[in-house]
Amino acid sequence: MSSNPVLWSSIGFWILMLGLVGDFIALFVPSGRTEKMLAGFFTVLIAVGVGVEHEADKIRFGPRSLSVEHAKAIAESLKPLAMIAEPKGIPERADIIAFPVTNEAIQLAHELNAILNAAEWNSSMGLERGEDLGVTVTGVAAFSMLDSPKSSRCAKALASELNPRGIMANAFSGVPPGILPCSDPRIHGNPKTDPSCSRILVIVGDHP
Repeated sequence: MSSNPVLWSSIGFWILMLGLVGDFIALFVPSGRTEKMLAGFFTVLIAVGVGVEHEADKIRFGPRSLSVEHAKAIAESLKPLAMIAEPKGIPERADIIAFPVTNEAIQLAHELNAILNAAEWNSSMGLERGEDLGVTVTGVAAFSMLDSPKSSRCAKALASELNPRGIMANAFSGVPPGILPCSDPRIHGNPKTDPSCSRILVIVGDHP
C-alpha cells in the first residue's frame, strides 16, 4: 500500500461506495436468508473500504518518507544515468533545497540527497536559497537545464521513480530565476564544463 497510497485510497473509496450501494439495494430484497447474507456481505465491504482508505490516507497525508527498500531501488535505477554522455565522464549534478523550509521537507530533501549520492550522482544540499529563486512548488520539482538533454532525462527519471512510491514529483525543463542556463553569455564560452550545464535543481516543496 505504501508504494502508491493515492491509488489505494481511491480503491478503498470505491469499495466503500460499492458496499453502500449494495446495502441500499439489499433493503428491497424480501426478508429472509438471502437478504441477511447480502446485508452482511455489503456491510463487510463497507468496513473493508473504510479501512483501506483510512490506512492509505495515513500514508498519503503523513510525513513524506521513503523506505530503505525504496531508497535502494531508486538509487539502483538512477545509477546508469550518472555517467551518460554530455558531458562525458562527469557525474550528473543535483542541487537540492527545501522551500518552504519545514522539518518534513528538510527530512525528505536529505533522503533524496542520500539516494542520489548512492546512485553516484554529484548531489549536495542547500547551495541555493529558495526565497531567491522566485518559485514555490507543491511536492517535489526537478528542474533541468534547458540546454542539457542529459539533465532533462535525469529529472524525468527521478520524478518517475518517486511518483509510484507515493512522493508526488514533477520534472520541468527550464530554469528558475537566479539560475544561469548554459546559453547565458557569461558561461557560453565553455558550457560543457560549467556545472550548471549538466545539473538538475530539486526543490522539495509543500506537502500536497
